[in-house]
Amino acid sequence: MLIDSVEVSYGDPWGSWRGTTHPAPTSPALTARLHEAGDSYSVLLSARRRPVILAEYWGKGWAHQPWRVYVFDDRSFRTHMIDLEAYSDGWLRVLRHSRWEYSDRGRYESGGWDAEVVTTFAADGTVGVARKARGPVPPASGPEFDVVAALSRILTVAGRPGTLVVAEPRFGDWTGFVGLAAVAGHEFAGTVPLRDERPREWRGPLRATGIEELFVAGARLDTVSGLGVVELVAAGPLRIPSGQLSVADAGWVETSPRTVAVPPGVYPISVSLLRFPQTGDFPRVAAAKVIVGNQPVVAWEMALRPAEDPELLRERGFYGVGVDSGTAAFFDVTHGPLDQDDFEHFVIEQLDHGRVVVELPAPPVGPTFVAMWAGLGDGAYPLWIGRAADGRVSCVVLDFLLGSSGGDGR
Repeated sequence: MLIDSVEVSYGDPWGSWRGTTHPAPTSPALTARLHEAGDSYSVLLSARRRPVILAEYWGKGWAHQPWRVYVFDDRSFRTHMIDLEAYSDGWLRVLRHSRWEYSDRGRYESGGWDAEVVTTFAADGTVGVARKARGPVPPASGPEFDVVAALSRILTVAGRPGTLVVAEPRFGDWTGFVGLAAVAGHEFAGTVPLRDERPREWRGPLRATGIEELFVAGARLDTVSGLGVVELVAAGPLRIPSGQLSVADAGWVETSPRTVAVPPGVYPISVSLLRFPQTGDFPRVAAAKVIVGNQPVVAWEMALRPAEDPELLRERGFYGVGVDSGTAAFFDVTHGPLDQDDFEHFVIEQLDHGRVVVELPAPPVGPTFVAMWAGLGDGAYPLWIGRAADGRVSCVVLDFLLGSSGGDGR
């Protein structure tokens, strides 16, 4: 392929994905933040909408071998892979080059190569080669001199012929990787300009869309389980003497609850229960709301822990409450964990007998504990803070993503 311009786009690492565009695209701004934070991402360099190079950054957890670069052939198959390891300040050394041959698209998409040649570049400059084939292998010996020669022409030779290095890229400057396309026979029409591909509309992290409708009695909502009708169930009161409202898996309270600061007090809870008259499916809890004030909500925000940065979230992503027992709970942060007997023989037993919400017995004063089934069960669910016009907390909503806008949680 003759390359005269290169479009740059970004996304999550591809893994076994065999497509020609990012399966999970990210915006340039988000990817720059991921790079700064040492998180993983991928860079796709394309020519006239055809993929040429895929560079995957593995993050700070792989500081010794931070980059892997794939090169596509004229069929848009990933036929070359170059592993790069940290070498010295600002440089990456070629550690390994792998080349695969595929007889047809079916073999490629299934990952079933016909032949594989792996060329290794040792730290002392020696070059080794290993060949595998799923069928007859023609006799051959020695390194793949075409690959070594191609890499030697486009990379810096650091002292020894087999020690090939490339400058580690600064984010956004991928010119050092462009030349690697030569290993697949691509040619360049002079100096090739790089430009960011115009991303499709970026929707950003998950937003609290449709939350209000979950708490309108009789509202009819399209859900993953079919048409659902909202029924509101009153629960509580929830006593929060410490001023720290916590939310967690009801069976694992001791593990890092997500906490929201509210005035110390006693608060009612409203539970949104979805019934499915058309399908007759089992009713599901769609969301639960702790009503902190009586002012209308003018803005929603995601409940975050101090180290969580929403700008590092992928599209439709969120930081949420993890659920592994199929249940979730509201409680004061000072409430101790449930023992196994309380959880299994009180919370689960009552929920199994048709209760929508379970309130643990508590003394007249002190914190209380209110548990419920979590939507469709185990997973991660966003916790939303609804704020009034004066900035105060009006409510806190645990959204089980049945009737609102679903997303991908952490």
